[in-house]
Amino acid sequence: MRSTIGSVNAAEFVVTASISATLVWHVGVGHWPIVLGLLTGGVLAAPFAAWLVRHLPERAVMAAVGTLIVLISVAQLAQRLL
Repeated sequence: MRSTIGSVNAAEFVVTASISATLVWHVGVGHWPIVLGLLTGGVLAAPFAAWLVRHLPERAVMAAVGTLIVLISVAQLAQRLL
């Protein structure tokens, strides 16, 4: 299970780098602070998340991920309905 979460974190980094490259391609380098922010966030978040997952109990990590997904979904639904 932990290797799955680590792989997801690595994939998030690749996605962040791809999004940043696409943004530069379409918008240009005029918005480099946005691109740098996305890239920095991905670079910092992936290793921290991997370290955190290694030190937390698996059940707690899965509960936290599930709770986060539910909360984000509820917030998006509420935003669209209101």
